[in-house]
Amino acid sequence: MQAFPEGRTQKATQHTAHLTPTTLPAPIALTQWLIPQPSPLTLPCPGATLIQLNNAFLKAFEKVPQWQDAGFEKPKFHPALHLAVALEEFGPFRRFWCMSFEGYLKVLKPMFKMCNWMAAPTSVAKHWATKVVMHYRDPERGSWYTNHVSPTSEYSADMERLAKQSPMIAALLKMGKAPHSARSLKKVVRGSDELRSGDWIISRQPGKPARACHVQSIMEFMHHGASFSVVRLWCLTRPVVDDAQSGDTWAPLEEPRRQMLNFESIHVQVVSCVPTVTCMQFF
Repeated sequence: MQAFPEGRTQKATQHTAHLTPTTLPAPIALTQWLIPQPSPLTLPCPGATLIQLNNAFLKAFEKVPQWQDAGFEKPKFHPALHLAVALEEFGPFRRFWCMSFEGYLKVLKPMFKMCNWMAAPTSVAKHWATKVVMHYRDPERGSWYTNHVSPTSEYSADMERLAKQSPMIAALLKMGKAPHSARSLKKVVRGSDELRSGDWIISRQPGKPARACHVQSIMEFMHHGASFSVVRLWCLTRPVVDDAQSGDTWAPLEEPRRQMLNFESIHVQVVSCVPTVTCMQFF
């Protein structure tokens, strides 16, 4: 919240003292504004629904009589405009903290002094992106992160032989997209994500529906002319449902689909699968 002009702090405090869940409009009460309790946004919530809730909240806030023509600025709700995108990209807001992003503005602002203020946003963005790449890129893997892998075989370029052992290689050969060489992996670790062959995972990717995946095999590929390797997952997948009311995640009992996933492009959540009479639940 912005600081109030001198002499208005007490007035603002008197007005906000009346803002309780019973006096606030329904959308504000639902978000438990100013109440130190877990936010309901930690529950699974589609991005479109979150946008609707935020718009309803803003419209309701404009009608709060204690803030109308009071002579001071209302609280800033700008971060809420980006929550839907962040939800799709990072998942539920557990331990979600924006301070690092806000603090980095202190680093970005001095960069504007190095340009001539012509196309300043582009100049600063390029400079910042260059610093990020130089700091985080691993030149041995050509990526902004490092996958720690546990191989179970050596690299082999004999795709015909590998196709007899691996359904994933066989499928790629059939499509004419076989890699130059490949090897099998027992597990792959990326940050806090540790994935093993045989695990159940929930795969999420912006713009695509979430899927429950049973990992059948993990392989590391080297493509023709590439300077770094990639990790691919061969899975049996089913569409997953996130119940916004109960918080449960489940998948219908239907024939699974065989699918290859790009480990570098997805958000992975390792889960436990419990089959029931009507569906498969994940915890």
